[in-house]
Amino acid sequence: MTPGSLWYQIQRDWKRGFAATWHERFVSQRILEWRNPYSELPHEEVPVHLLTGSDDWLLACWMLASWFHF
Repeated sequence: MTPGSLWYQIQRDWKRGFAATWHERFVSQRILEWRNPYSELPHEEVPVHLLTGSDDWLLACWMLASWFHF
């Protein structure tokens, strides 16, 4: 990591706050590791449509996983 990159990340994290930085570094990894716990059960057809932006696709995946779980 170059000093300029480190400086940019420190400034960005300072502006966004600790919660956003925590989410990006730790929670997003849990989102990518999530697997369907009910994959062995028969599937029902339920249409779900979702509109999201390119910056928020990971949060949309987490929302769908949470919705599916509960």
